[in-house]
Amino acid sequence: MTTENLKYRYVLFDLDGTIQDSEEGITKSAAYALEKMGINEQDHEKLKRFIGPPLSVSFKEFYGMSDEEAEEGMRIYRERYGSIGWKEAYIYEGIPELLNKLGEAGARVALATSKPQKYTEMILEHFDVGRFFDAVSGADMSEPDSGKSGLIKRALSMLGKEDMSSFNDVVMIGDRKFDTLGANEVGTDFIGVSYGFAPVGELEALGVQKIAASAAELEKYLFVNE
Repeated sequence: MTTENLKYRYVLFDLDGTIQDSEEGITKSAAYALEKMGINEQDHEKLKRFIGPPLSVSFKEFYGMSDEEAEEGMRIYRERYGSIGWKEAYIYEGIPELLNKLGEAGARVALATSKPQKYTEMILEHFDVGRFFDAVSGADMSEPDSGKSGLIKRALSMLGKEDMSSFNDVVMIGDRKFDTLGANEVGTDFIGVSYGFAPVGELEALGVQKIAASAAELEKYLFVNE
């Protein structure tokens, strides 16, 4: 298989809700942090809001915390997540096969995720999917509000893309509004996935036209004549 079969030369993926189902680890770690800070959150749907955005944004936006309180929340969250939470996940069906096919076709594949670089690399190694990625652009723990557009640009730079004035050969794939807004800001194409954690209608409300319900459906958007 050659790059002629590819619709995009550079293929960027979000991690949570796109490559892996991380709901258990994130929600349990969020509940742990909130409880330590005096908030007994029993509503699982509210805890699921922590999946996707930068951690500090979740604490501040959903629970009205100050910058200092959010920083403390992140510290406590990472006590649990860094110990066991990051393992409480699984790779979505068909994703390893899709990543392998992209690599064999000559695509340059990267992750662009708001999850800290440290945890991202641990996860990729633990689930044996790191070998499919040419670059990993995760968040810097010292910059808690890492924006998606910056992560996308860094991923492309790591992949060796030289022409940063045109992005016709680039696609970002993700499940949340943060992913499509980041792609729009940079100027790349975007493909949404509906098997992740976006509330119903979130991507459609932002005008996303291509939405895949599975890895098999995602493949059809990435290869010619699939």
